[in-house]
Amino acid sequence: FSITAHGVCWNTEGTPTIEDDTTNEGTMVETGSFTSKITGLKINQQYYFRAYAKNNDTLLYGKEKTIFTTPSYTIPEGSGTENDPYQIASLKDLTWLMISDTAWDRYYGQTANIDAAPTAQWYEDKGFKPIGTNATKFSGTYNGKGHTINALYINRPNESRVGFFGKAGGSSSRIDSLGLINTDITGKHSTGSLVGHNEGTTITKCVTKGKINGQYNTGGLIGFNDEGTLKNCFAKVDVQGKDDVGGFVGENRATIENSYSYGPFNEDAWYIGGFAGGNWEYYGGNINNCFWNKETSGQNNSDGGTGLTTEEMQNVVTFVEAGWDMNNVWGMNEEDNSSFPFLRWQGYDIPLTVENTKVLNIDTASITAEAFIY
Repeated sequence: FSITAHGVCWNTEGTPTIEDDTTNEGTMVETGSFTSKITGLKINQQYYFRAYAKNNDTLLYGKEKTIFTTPSYTIPEGSGTENDPYQIASLKDLTWLMISDTAWDRYYGQTANIDAAPTAQWYEDKGFKPIGTNATKFSGTYNGKGHTINALYINRPNESRVGFFGKAGGSSSRIDSLGLINTDITGKHSTGSLVGHNEGTTITKCVTKGKINGQYNTGGLIGFNDEGTLKNCFAKVDVQGKDDVGGFVGENRATIENSYSYGPFNEDAWYIGGFAGGNWEYYGGNINNCFWNKETSGQNNSDGGTGLTTEEMQNVVTFVEAGWDMNNVWGMNEEDNSSFPFLRWQGYDIPLTVENTKVLNIDTASITAEAFIY
């Protein structure tokens, strides 16, 4: 027994040989395992590699393996605690979060708007990997601090629990004040722009805009809301799905309050709803003071929520009478966000307006009227 050379060979096309890039660990005089360090690889690139061994007469190769190097990342500032959260300031910081499943139970604060357009070229055009899986869900806190992530791309039609967060949950888990705009997301089951499968995370003051394509449990903001409270959020998403498809949530088994949706739909899905595809009250599904636009969505029905015309959705009285906080959380004007309610952290102008609404009482000497100032 005599090995004159052994190591690993690799390339980017497949079936690598020693004519490609190689390592050479030298001679061997007896059988056994070995390790070989590969360096100089490009980021975000698929490689094929296999081990080899040769002597003077024979050249043998091992079974081919495939690896995909990660996109470039940086470790964000902070320590991940409540008092010193990781500071997500760039796409490289966000990439570190994406690949760091051991840190999915920590605290995060986004400190700048992020352009995620490069994700369209990641992982052989499969795009961003959802944060949180069925094996390891995101159980931490992500505070967007009124910032946005633009042009996030995910194309994983054979994977379930797909979204910016694939699966999120936990009694202390929160997602707050984050905007996902110009998204392009494709998944299989439980697909949502913000969260594919929510299993207990509290979600507040979040916005999603873009398009999404899934199969079962597909929603503009959340695919499957199994547990956890959603409040003061809205979605303007072109939603395409097959079963339990909703403008805001595909399937709901928890509490959703003071939220709305107004995106278009495909027309051939089962259990399709302007706001919710399916709302399971038996399992705790509870949708309060929520709305969808019947005109822009093309949907007259929903398993939860109230359908409104565009004119009704552009009238502040609709939301004041529903108990929405139009002084601190929401705002409206005639120019931005299609004249629909927006979240105050979005920074649009909020003019002072007096809205006469209705006469409450008339007698011989006086009239009692009600008006809103916002």
